[in-house]
Amino acid sequence: MTKLRAALGGADFAHLPRVPTGGPTVFDGYLYVFVHGGYEVAADQGSLTPGLQNVLDALPPFEQ
Repeated sequence: MTKLRAALGGADFAHLPRVPTGGPTVFDGYLYVFVHGGYEVAADQGSLTPGLQNVLDALPPFEQ
């Protein structure tokens, strides 16, 4: 939980665009939606910022 809190704090949600704004199109890729601290940010695999990637890395794996 400590790692996730640190990643969320470092992601800088307040300054991220709400929708993906760049990066290569990844067909059959994932679109991630992050909601934290009153902000909602969407990013696809090709446009994850390092901060958002750290948030993903701090979460448990999606597979069972």
